[in-house]
Amino acid sequence: MGEVYAARHMRLGKGVAIKVISRRLTEDTDAIERFALEARTLAQVQHPAVVAIEHVGELADGRAYFVMEYLRGESLFERMRRGKPVLPEALRILDQMARGLEAAHAQGIIHRDLKPENTFLVHLPDEPPIVKLVDFGLAKLRNADDLRAEKTQSGVAIGTPMYMSPEQARGPDVDNRTDIYALGCVAYELVLGVPPFPHAKTAPELYAAHLHEAPPLPRAIWPEIPPQLDLCLFAMLAKDPAHRPTLAQVRSVIDAVRTDSQQRIATQWVSPSKARRTHPIWLVLAVVMLCCGIAFGFVVGRGTGQVHTDTVDATLPTSRSVG
Repeated sequence: MGEVYAARHMRLGKGVAIKVISRRLTEDTDAIERFALEARTLAQVQHPAVVAIEHVGELADGRAYFVMEYLRGESLFERMRRGKPVLPEALRILDQMARGLEAAHAQGIIHRDLKPENTFLVHLPDEPPIVKLVDFGLAKLRNADDLRAEKTQSGVAIGTPMYMSPEQARGPDVDNRTDIYALGCVAYELVLGVPPFPHAKTAPELYAAHLHEAPPLPRAIWPEIPPQLDLCLFAMLAKDPAHRPTLAQVRSVIDAVRTDSQQRIATQWVSPSKARRTHPIWLVLAVVMLCCGIAFGFVVGRGTGQVHTDTVDATLPTSRSVG
C-alpha cells in the first residue's frame, strides 16, 4: 500500500511515523479509498494497544499520507524468531492483543490480518514491552456500506493464509470472530512454539487445513500446559465461529493462568448450573473432545477426488493426503 518513514515533528520536536501511499497506486481509486479507510479506522480506535494516528494530509504531488505515533522496538515476528518466550511473557502479550482487538471490535472494526508481523512490541526502559496492533489496511467495518470499506468481490480471500479463519478463506463476509481465530493461531506459535498446522507449507495447503483439519491438541505438544489454557487455545480454532470463546473469555483464562487460580476458573466454567446459564458452547465442545480423545477432520481420498469423513486420534497432529 505504501511506504513508512521515520520523521520528527518540527514544532513539537517528537518522533513520528509517516505512511505515504505508493506512487503506483495514485490512480487506483480503490487503493486510495482503502488507504483513507485505514486512517479513519485508526482514528476511531483510541486504545493503548492500538497504534495512534495524529494527522492526515496530502503531499504536493497529490499522494495521501497519515502520521502515526513513532514506535521503538520490534515486531512480534522478530521476537519469536529469537525463540519461544516463557509463558508469563507470552500471556502478557496475548492479553494486550486481546484488549486491542476488543477496542477495535467495540468500534465495529474487524482487523482481518492479525499476525506477528502486525503486532509491535514497544520497548520501554526498565519495563516489559507493551503491545501495539498496527497495519489496519485490510480492516473491515461493520457499517461498510456507509464508508465503502469493502471493495473486494465475493469469494475472494483477504488476509494472510497462515492466520486465516475458515470463513475468511471462503470470502470477505466475516465478523469479529475471525480475529479470535487469528489470535488463536498466534497463540499457538507464541505458547507452543509451532503454528497450528506446521505441515502446511503453501497457501492451498493452509486453506485446506484451516477449512478441514483439526489442529493438534496443545497438550500433545506441551504436556505441562495448564489445562484451561489447553482448552482455550484449541477452542479458539473451532471451525464454527459460534464455538469459539469470546475475547473476554480468552482474557479470563489468561488471568486465571497468570494468577494460578485454576480451581476457581474450573469451578466457574465446569459447573452444570453455570454452563446452563452462560451456554459456553466452545468450552463444552472442547471438554467433550478431550474426554473422548477424538477430533473430527476431513481426508481427501486418494485417487477418488471425493471428500470422506474420518476419525483420527486427537492426541496426534492430523495428517492429510491428496490423491
